[in-house]
Order: sequence, then structure tokens, then C-alpha cells
Amino acid sequence: MKHQKLHDAETALSAFTSAPHRQESAAPHPAVSAPAPVVADPALHPTAAQAAPLFSHFAEPAAAKVNVADPTGILSHVHATGASSLTARQEGLRKGGVQSSEVIASRDYGRVLESHDLRHKFEVAGQKYDIPPAVLAAIASRETHGGSLLDRNGEGDHGHGYGILQVDDRSHRPDRSGGAYGQAHINQAAAIFDAKLDAVKKQFPNLSPEDQLQTAVSRYNGGSGRPHPNSDRGTTHADYANDTLARAQYFAGHWDHK
Repeated sequence: MKHQKLHDAETALSAFTSAPHRQESAAPHPAVSAPAPVVADPALHPTAAQAAPLFSHFAEPAAAKVNVADPTGILSHVHATGASSLTARQEGLRKGGVQSSEVIASRDYGRVLESHDLRHKFEVAGQKYDIPPAVLAAIASRETHGGSLLDRNGEGDHGHGYGILQVDDRSHRPDRSGGAYGQAHINQAAAIFDAKLDAVKKQFPNLSPEDQLQTAVSRYNGGSGRPHPNSDRGTTHADYANDTLARAQYFAGHWDHK
């Protein structure tokens, strides 16, 4: 019996191994396609423009553009009330104020900044004496309208004032070496103004720099010697600093273009 089972098993194995095998058809291979493009995650790979805000706190701050007409920016903090009604009427304007000062400065622009290389000369003197060049330009506008009021000798004020900035021969010896529009004259006037500003700083150390500047501008004309806001008392038309500094603000804002 045992042998019979063994024989049956061998017979079955022989039949399995000798039976022909069915060959299954091979499945077609899928076509190999190009790899899909990798899409960058903007959160992981931001563009330069996207990344800029993320790293802006590491960047060097951009340097602010310096206005050569007002290097320290002091004129932007000066409160000038502009021309008086007397000055305005003298210039053919109906009323005073900052707008009238700006109109006058606009009329003088070509003579004050675009003739005789004055823009550059004011910058040179301003740098030497630490005065906003726009203030020197405004004084030239107020004193002589950029030279249009000078006689053929470069004089005004009945012969007592010399040059576009009117250095008074009753108080100083005008430097005529370079002419009424020369650098020597402008430097001399700037030095006179600088001395007045130093005197104001010593006399009124508690005034703000803006008020000290305004007081010094008044004293360039004369006046009563009082500090701002009363420094214009005794000046021509009682508005010298307020008008001049309003013009200076106009020139500072239009230094390179009208």
C-alpha cells in the first residue's frame, strides 16, 4: 500500500514535468517618458524680488541723497512767514507771504543760479563756511535780484554796498579783486554772515539752530539785534529774514532745475 502511494506520487510528478508549458504573452513595456520638470516651491526657492523683504533687515540702508543747496537740511525746519506786504507791493505783488517770496525767487532764478557760475560759487563758499548755499543765493536775490540792481561799478545802496551780496563799505572793506560776481566777493560776504551767526550762537545759546540761523540772517541786514521771532524788527520792511529764508527754501527745492 505504501509502495502504491509512492508510485502514484512519482507518476503525478512525471506527468507535471513532462506536460508542455504554456508561454504567457509578455505584457508590453510602458514607454519611457522624459522626467517631469521640477517645479520649485516659491517658499523654498524665492526669486530675488521675493527674497528681498526677507533679508532687508540685513541689508545696508540706502544713503539719503544730500541736497547740496541745504546739506544739513536745516532749511526744511525753518518756519519763514515770507515777504511783508511792503516788499510784495514793491515787487508788483498784491499781498505778502511765502507765495510772494517764491514768485520773487522764481523771477530771480536765472540771474542768481544760472549766470556768472554763481551756483558753483555759492556751493564753494557754503562749504567753506558751513552755510547752506541756498541761503547765500537768497541773500543775493533779496539784496540785488542777482545783480540786476547794481550799477556799472558793481555797487548799490547809493554806492555803499558792493557786489551781488552787498558788502557794506561803512563796516567792511569790500574785496573787489574778482568783481561784483566773483568768488572773492562771495567768500567775503559768507565770512561776514558766518561771523554774525557765531555771535548769535554765543549770545543766544538756547535758541534752536533754526532760530539762530534766522536771527543771523536778520543781522546781515541790520535790525534791532533781537532774537527770533522778533529778529526782523528794524530790518528793511521788517521782513528781511522771513522773506530771505522763504526764498532760500525755494532755491533749495529747485537748485538744479526750475
